[in-house]
Amino acid sequence: MERRSVLSGTGLALATSIAGCLDTIGDEPTSATAGTTSASACEAGRAVLEAIGNEEYETAAAYYPTALEESGHGPSPVDRYRTVRTPDGIGDIECGEATSDPDLETQFSEWIDGDVGTAKTIQYTADVDVGSVSIETTSQVGAVEIDGDWYAWLDSELVPRPNAGVTVDEDGLETATVTYTSGSDGVSVYITGDGIDDPTAYRLESPGASTTVAAPDLPPGRYEVVAAREPYDEDVATTEVAVFELVDRDAWRDVDEIVFSAETVAWVGRAPDHVEGVENPTLVLEAGRTYRIGWDRGNGQGHNFEVHDAAGTVVDDYETELAIEPDDDQFLTVTATEELSTYRCRPHTAMSGAIEVVDEL
Repeated sequence: MERRSVLSGTGLALATSIAGCLDTIGDEPTSATAGTTSASACEAGRAVLEAIGNEEYETAAAYYPTALEESGHGPSPVDRYRTVRTPDGIGDIECGEATSDPDLETQFSEWIDGDVGTAKTIQYTADVDVGSVSIETTSQVGAVEIDGDWYAWLDSELVPRPNAGVTVDEDGLETATVTYTSGSDGVSVYITGDGIDDPTAYRLESPGASTTVAAPDLPPGRYEVVAAREPYDEDVATTEVAVFELVDRDAWRDVDEIVFSAETVAWVGRAPDHVEGVENPTLVLEAGRTYRIGWDRGNGQGHNFEVHDAAGTVVDDYETELAIEPDDDQFLTVTATEELSTYRCRPHTAMSGAIEVVDEL
């Protein structure tokens, strides 16, 4: 039985930071005027958070230093703020720790035609409503003083993504047990995938809960374990915390040829029928049997097909030359032995899948 433990992260930078924009403004200093300013960094940051929380994106963007917006690099603050997940309700916003950023001050001084004072990173806490749950969240805001006025911008998520820790126990090829090990209040774990019409039927409500899924109850394929706040809504932010694959051994009994399409992001199955459209499917081979394996369709880039052992070494010269247009030379005649562990494309690391060699099918 193979076990994998996974803990999801919560940090996602949705807004482009000011420091990243400064390097591309140009060679001439630019004006720093903006529509709205504040007499203090704390108040400027709070105003930005309140406006985004109320979906008043243009108001929030008015606190952004106009010179950086007018540089034409990257999306406008309004566009960036529209991508930030907003809460269903927001309570008092408390201004917390502020850290000076001398490097950012230096950059502003070089690129802004104005009297640049202190640049800061400020942490805020707020109680926000997400669905039926109220959580305390922490957000980060950047701020800079120019000509005595404070400008501010959101530098993180306003509502953190849900997170959870899980373990996945894979018993052979056809069974997987998912256990919810740790998570936040109001966050559940779900199993999703093409074979699951209703993820709520595979919900783990709280740490300690577990469920077992198996083929052929579910079709073979790739399944994702995701963390989500209640109530579950696939259109609301979820966090993928684990991936596993279910394989139907019986489907491999009469297979002697395996064909892929090379898509750069993955090998996509074309034959046999049960792997059609599946990305990087696990190949189940019977020891001692010979198989024809390769690819007959590409995407205009150079690919090759290789078979590796567990150490990542090509087995028995099972590798093809790089090609853009595949032909018969992109197929290998492979005898299944216990050495076989993975197949892959040499230039594209995402094009890699597992090989399971069994004694009998």
